[in-house]
Amino acid sequence: MNGLNLGLVGNSAVSALVNTAGDIVWSCFPRFDGDPVFCALLEPEGHEGGQGMFRLELADFLRSEQEYLPHTAVLVTRLFDKQGGCRDQ
Repeated sequence: MNGLNLGLVGNSAVSALVNTAGDIVWSCFPRFDGDPVFCALLEPEGHEGGQGMFRLELADFLRSEQEYLPHTAVLVTRLFDKQGGCRDQ
């Protein structure tokens, strides 16, 4: 997994932990204390990409950037491809 550099997203009813590549690696449903739907944090080291994760794959992925917008709780993840294109999530 992309280290433990995780961002929190949610709306006071549901929440998710998002890694720097934009993958949802932890989320419970229907509330914070519900059963985990995405639970990649429990996968063994080196077993990345198995069950328990929601991932959007970008063709020719090169790198990603992630930041919270200043003075907000808005998490922005940018995925860049090898041709210089960028996709905000």
